[in-house]
Amino acid sequence: MSAGRAAPAAGALVALALLNVAAWGSPALLDALRWTPAAAGQPWRYLSAHLVHLTPLHWAGNMAGLAVVAVFLRSVFGPELPSWRWALGGALALGVSLHATSLGSYAGLSAWLHGAVAFAAIGLLAGAAGRRRLVGAAVLAGLLVKCLLERPWVPVADDAFYDMPVAVVAHALGCALGIAGGLVYRLRRGAGTPAATDAGG
Repeated sequence: MSAGRAAPAAGALVALALLNVAAWGSPALLDALRWTPAAAGQPWRYLSAHLVHLTPLHWAGNMAGLAVVAVFLRSVFGPELPSWRWALGGALALGVSLHATSLGSYAGLSAWLHGAVAFAAIGLLAGAAGRRRLVGAAVLAGLLVKCLLERPWVPVADDAFYDMPVAVVAHALGCALGIAGGLVYRLRRGAGTPAATDAGG
């Protein structure tokens, strides 16, 4: 990452950390930012729900996931990495899609991360060749198996590591939206146009 991009990214992470510290110290703030069925009348929750986390461990786990996903996205798309508009659109679409579930609330970045991985995997499948395409297929297959094993038809599952309920249905929604977004992105670029780093083989 160039110095010009590193500074804004570091600033965003600091701001995100401060937001979460404030939310952990104020249950009212956390309740105002997480997604609930009331989000239809409070549209900021469609985005803010992905930014706040229930516990410090929850936040740390998602930040570690974000670092891995960022490297994966960069390796797939290279300098032509999709703009922030795709990330924002995915977060908003995911927030709106939560209305189709029976969740009482949602907070965290994990559903968006599932979508970002699916998005990148579709990028490899549709725009790469050889071993890179096989990597895309393997990543997507692994992600789909993970979502199925989580039994998304049961919206919430207890997680022993985080010691809290996890909205597994949101993971499945994120995966589905990431696949759809990846297909739209490839169609807009042209199905025969390889990603910038595809030549590596």
